[in-house]
Amino acid sequence: MKAVRVLAAIVSAVLILELGLSSIAGLLGMDAGSDHLYEMTGLHISRWASLLNGVTDGAAAVALVVGFRHPRWAVWGGLYFALFNAVLLVLRFRHGQHLADVTDTLLFLVLSLVVVVTRAVQKPEPATG
Repeated sequence: MKAVRVLAAIVSAVLILELGLSSIAGLLGMDAGSDHLYEMTGLHISRWASLLNGVTDGAAAVALVVGFRHPRWAVWGGLYFALFNAVLLVLRFRHGQHLADVTDTLLFLVLSLVVVVTRAVQKPEPATG
């Protein structure tokens, strides 16, 4: 079970970094994120959609952090990011990208699912006095 905890911690840290950076970019209205999304999918998103994405990515990052103590929170954060990447994957394929072009999205989808599974089997940390 210790190996599962270590794997969950490492993968959670990677996703926290990704979601945190994405959240900051969305909240600050940086064009880099929306430009990259357009290149991948052909979709233009508004500033409001970018802001909403920043908020949801930030909430998922917080859920993953809280998940170190309360694993069920990390399950929700992982499910959000898995769903986001699954939709992104479909959009990228519809935009004509090939499997070799979408390895980043596949990686984050798999990592999100790893968090969901590893955190779902964990018991919450005992409360310390």
